[in-house]
Amino acid sequence: MGASIVEVSGSKIDTFKFHKQLETLYQSDAKVICVDARKCDYMNSYTLGTVIYYYSLLMKQNRKIIMMLSEDKENYMNRLFEMTGLEKLFEIVRNLNEIIE
Repeated sequence: MGASIVEVSGSKIDTFKFHKQLETLYQSDAKVICVDARKCDYMNSYTLGTVIYYYSLLMKQNRKIIMMLSEDKENYMNRLFEMTGLEKLFEIVRNLNEIIE
């Protein structure tokens, strides 16, 4: 299933750049957008809200956004998605091979 990938990492995500990347992919009619957050140590509420915003836009067009999170269940992003219930909303993969399948 090929996917367009946006990588976020570290604890200081450039939210403007991230939003612009997602908007560009949204406008390109990409069927699947994957946010690779395996190396992300922190995501603020604005950035998380941006992911949810594009999730809702894409779902209305029968497109989707996938989250790629670390295999380490104690990783910040895994805990964030579990505590907020977002793991039930988003399709979550752990590596690139899962996207291709």
